[in-house]
Amino acid sequence: MCRTLRNVLSRKDGDAGRVAFVNIADRKYNPASHAGVEYEDAMDTIHVIKRGTEEIVKGPEALRLLYDTVGLGWASRLAQLPVVSSIVDALYELISKYRLGIGGVDAIIAMKRLAQVESGDDQCDKGEDDEECDAPEW
Repeated sequence: MCRTLRNVLSRKDGDAGRVAFVNIADRKYNPASHAGVEYEDAMDTIHVIKRGTEEIVKGPEALRLLYDTVGLGWASRLAQLPVVSSIVDALYELISKYRLGIGGVDAIIAMKRLAQVESGDDQCDKGEDDEECDAPEW
């Protein structure tokens, strides 16, 4: 689900560079470099850090901001209508809560990665020659 959202936003943003994405599963991810957003918090809901600030916007409001930023303001404005807003917020919470269960293999990898971080075992078991760890070893 996150990858789909990223693809839509990237396609709409084109080469404008208005939105930058961060791979929180990268073992080199450093919360201090991203307004203190911890891996577990980022897995809980979408976070947007406003460029040039440490201001964090989360959840449905973050989606609205992203849509506005890439030129999908009509969707954002529609989602802000009183009745629609309530529905959008409820759907966001539902999808956010169950996204890992409905996301397929990527979701399984993400759940395993989260379990590793929670247990303190957040290092890859790959050899030292590997530059990064895309998925945890089972």
